[in-house]
Amino acid sequence: MTKLPHPFNEHNYPGLIFAAEYSIYTQSTQVYVCRRKYEGGACVGTEYAQMVWKDLDPCNNPEPTIVCRDRDDYNGTGQLQFLFDALWELGMRPAGSAPSENLIAVKDAHIADLRTLLFDAIGIKEC
Repeated sequence: MTKLPHPFNEHNYPGLIFAAEYSIYTQSTQVYVCRRKYEGGACVGTEYAQMVWKDLDPCNNPEPTIVCRDRDDYNGTGQLQFLFDALWELGMRPAGSAPSENLIAVKDAHIADLRTLLFDAIGIKEC
C-alpha cells in the first residue's frame, strides 16, 4: 500500500479511507475504500467496500457509488485528496497536467549532458 500520511491509523477518523497499490502479480492498480466501524463511540474494526452492480432505473436517480465528506477534513486535506495522493505515488498523472518544475529542471540538465557528450564526440567546442 502507499506510504502516505493517512488517517487509517487514527482510530477516531470518521471518514472514508482510500489506499492504492500496484499488484505485480495481476499487473493492475488496486484501489481500496475502507471506513471505521464504531459502537458506542468506540472503534470496533474496519470495513471495506465492494462494488455491487445494479440495473439502472431510468425513472429514478441512482445512489452514488461513493460519498465523500470533503468538508469534514483530516489535517486540512479532504478525503478524496488521499485517493489522488495514493494514485500519484503509484505514478498516475492527470491527462492534461503540466510537468512540474523539478521535472523540467531534470530534463534540462539531461539535455545539457547530452549536448556535452555529443559535442565532445564530434569535436565541437561550446561557446
